[in-house]
Amino acid sequence: MNARARCLQRAFATEMTTRRDFLARSGTVALALSPLARFHIARFAPTTLRLVFFDEGSVDARDGFTLGVDEARHAAELFGGAVEPSTVSSPSALAAELRRTRAAAVLGGRSLDVATALARDASMAGIIYMNTLVTADALRSRCDAIAFHVAPSDAMLRGARTLAHAPDAANAVAWDPSLVRFGADTLNNRFRARFGRPMTADAWTNWFAVKTLWESTLRIHAADGHSLAAHLADDATQFDGHKGRPLSFRAWDHQLRQPVYVRVSAGRPLVEEPAQGADEDPRASLDHIGGDARSSTCRAAQPARSGS
Repeated sequence: MNARARCLQRAFATEMTTRRDFLARSGTVALALSPLARFHIARFAPTTLRLVFFDEGSVDARDGFTLGVDEARHAAELFGGAVEPSTVSSPSALAAELRRTRAAAVLGGRSLDVATALARDASMAGIIYMNTLVTADALRSRCDAIAFHVAPSDAMLRGARTLAHAPDAANAVAWDPSLVRFGADTLNNRFRARFGRPMTADAWTNWFAVKTLWESTLRIHAADGHSLAAHLADDATQFDGHKGRPLSFRAWDHQLRQPVYVRVSAGRPLVEEPAQGADEDPRASLDHIGGDARSSTCRAAQPARSGS
């Protein structure tokens, strides 16, 4: 085994969870480590995944995006592909940047107004908008077929606080630098080694958004917005985010299913919500927060794959 193959094995080993069922269904690690699959991917993987990061000044978000791109590039190089990021900081510059780069997705946007504008512009351009920072429920009510939400919604955060019997002011987040199980410690250590500070929720959501886009590109051998959106919205698609459960996007509002971490009071350990029952389906348990399909007013149209 050459040095590059050993490097890939080590990189994918850090992404593994203890859930054999998840690994079997997701196929990411098996694909990466199988010689036949490596040949197949190297032969058919798309050449370039192009991403645009909208920078509204969040250093954590920017660094999470950077770490995601760095790690995706290492894998892409082995398969003969590439990941090309670019950055804009004003909505007026976005359309020109999307035309210049022919990007598959735009990520970021901290305020509701900016995120709404980014989602609109991305939809008009036929590319994915990845909401990584805005928790407002109003953004989910747009029901855009090509927009996805990695940041937990306000409804999810409220639901997690309720399940944890925490006050409304309690901190509820998508990620915490104290997490250690399911490979969370290795991710936190990679971020700290790269940037010299803890990985926050804003950093995690942007890292995870890049990870989902690169892994989707690898799996479906396509890097255009509509093909990627169709894959993300597919009920069979799921990802490992070092949270111990397979994560997936809800078909009806494209919100990422994920556990949320609540600190009920200072000095007390984090509480993960929702907890999963012994015989409960992981996906069903995550739908205990943020509303289910029956209660949602949104029914996001399913995007068609390019050429279908």
